[in-house]
Amino acid sequence: MKYILTLTIAAISLLMLGCKESYPLMYMEEEPVPDVIHAENDEDGSVPIVPSMTEPQYDILSRGTGAFGYFDIDTDHWLSAKFHTYALLGSNIFSKSDAMGVVDYTRKDDDHRLLWDQRMKVTDASLNVHFFDESDNMVTRYYSWQRQNWKYNFFTYYADDLDVSGKEIVSAKDIKVNFDIDGTQDIMHAVAYHTKEQFDDALNNLTEEEDKPVHQYGNELLYSTMAGHRGIHPIFNINHLLTRLDFMIKGAKPANASSSSTMPDSYRKIVVRKVTVSVPNHATLTIANDDWSDSTVYKTDLANNNVITFSGTPQELPIVMNRKPVEEYYKWILDDDKYKENPYKDDDSQFHITTSKVNVLGKPIMLPPSEEFVVTLYSDMLDVSATSTEDSGFLVNKIKSLDPIHYNVRYSNGSFEAGHAYTVIISVYGVQNIEGKLTLNAWIGRDAGDFVGKEQGEYNPNGDHVVSIGEDEEDN
Repeated sequence: MKYILTLTIAAISLLMLGCKESYPLMYMEEEPVPDVIHAENDEDGSVPIVPSMTEPQYDILSRGTGAFGYFDIDTDHWLSAKFHTYALLGSNIFSKSDAMGVVDYTRKDDDHRLLWDQRMKVTDASLNVHFFDESDNMVTRYYSWQRQNWKYNFFTYYADDLDVSGKEIVSAKDIKVNFDIDGTQDIMHAVAYHTKEQFDDALNNLTEEEDKPVHQYGNELLYSTMAGHRGIHPIFNINHLLTRLDFMIKGAKPANASSSSTMPDSYRKIVVRKVTVSVPNHATLTIANDDWSDSTVYKTDLANNNVITFSGTPQELPIVMNRKPVEEYYKWILDDDKYKENPYKDDDSQFHITTSKVNVLGKPIMLPPSEEFVVTLYSDMLDVSATSTEDSGFLVNKIKSLDPIHYNVRYSNGSFEAGHAYTVIISVYGVQNIEGKLTLNAWIGRDAGDFVGKEQGEYNPNGDHVVSIGEDEEDN
């Protein structure tokens, strides 16, 4: 007899994140200010660059290490994240009047490239950031002393441990980089800008008379030596560029299951071997774009998924699964003659379904935003005669490999969005079928209390973004 497993996944849509409008341009009404500021900021008068980072309202993820937790319990992950940072000449009224002030990202002199692939790392729980050299020593970088009223655009991105340095594709007005994702990397990007509220707060700390240039010319001087001298430094607004899926799994009894049947909890016959999601995985990330001097343009490109694009033939990216070996539940199986003929190996991927409680299937997988995903489940069925967890039993036919099942997962009311996490809970009804439900947790507001224990701990969907479908009433 051929068993057919089916999966139904449903979801509700997420509202797009609202974006604050950028502050208006402050136009020049008087003659440009002189080039030189006669005030000392460092011992020799140099003005250090002091970047900061807005706190992400969601967890940061890293390759092979899973989701970052709260800083005080997951400190090492936060401190090891390396951001690639660039500061490139942008156009303002002062640089336009200088023959050298043309915006051209291909020019390699210090006036045009204030920072180039500069390592930047988080240093504390407040997400303060500093620059580091290749030996991981903290270093200070400075604004231009010669061009104090030229503005620079700041960009940064995080690509985990992907090999990206030195692989920039540079044109006059943008910089890109290509790489392949495998589902374990969380790609983040940011353009530095002040919101209107942040800039107004900064101006409130400056006097009209002594700090007249910044009051008068506004963001024409962001970010410049003049602004940095007055404590106005780049603020990086970090964005996740990928969608996060968290897969959970549990066993379920059909409503008509008989308590007198040989194995009413027939989900215990199922061993999940692999779960994959098929997506194009060749990425092109735009690191810098001169148009993003206007933060509203950047926000529009983010909303339209233009900061990172994907191409190529879809590849099956596997979830990094937790491991629940069969012998941990059926302890007698190691003595079974049939099983001894062809047992699972120590390094075989296997997640044996043993409980009706929701368990974490594996690490989160990060994917391109999409209208749909193709999910494939690979599993085995144990042909077991045993009533429960007794230390006795026998195998009739050891293991049957079931055909892989493909599911086209779509939202009826929208797409899977970047910067949001979707939790898919698979309910396994043994050899009858597999039904599904989906808990929806925006990446924003994920509660660490949803999880009990560590990687193989239980999942308790305590949030209010939970939708259950397709289960029998007796299962609830």
